Amino acid sequence: MATRKLSTGHLVFGVAAGTAVVLVIQAEARRRAEAQRMAAAEQLVLTAVHRVASVLQRPMPPVLFHGCENARTDGHSICFSPVWALNQLAASCRGDLCTWNRVLGVVAHEFGHMIDPYRRTGRPWDDELRADWYAGWILGMLGVSPEDMIVEMQTWLGSETHPPGYLRAPQVLAGYHAATSQ
Repeated sequence: MATRKLSTGHLVFGVAAGTAVVLVIQAEARRRAEAQRMAAAEQLVLTAVHRVASVLQRPMPPVLFHGCENARTDGHSICFSPVWALNQLAASCRGDLCTWNRVLGVVAHEFGHMIDPYRRTGRPWDDELRADWYAGWILGMLGVSPEDMIVEMQTWLGSETHPPGYLRAPQVLAGYHAATSQ
């Protein structure tokens, strides 16, 4: 029986060694492609955070990519899951601009929490609706239509802490119109 040592340090025995090498190479290629996809998603989020911070003339907050299911802020930093960005926000988009607009909208929402002088009122739905208004306002200041964000948002179900998307979308539009009617 022939043995071969792969670059990964694994030994492959027997006639099927060629097949095993191909499978290992394919698995490595998939792992690298996924790592590149995650790195691209992280870069997209960082670019969105930088752009929103710039329009608000605020310092760029620290951005974390692990420890949250979707996106959140503690008022000082933003946590944004690149897996969520790719699997949820980009899933129904037909192009990169749609994905960009949705990521930008969610980042704007998180900044909305950060700049909201009334945040943490003890009424989480009210806090979320105000952050949605700020998201629309920020998108308007950036000259970005809220349409892609609203299409995604309307699929969101409500929870104890977040109102359903159909209640949130009008707030985004109201903020957008406030910014663009000045």
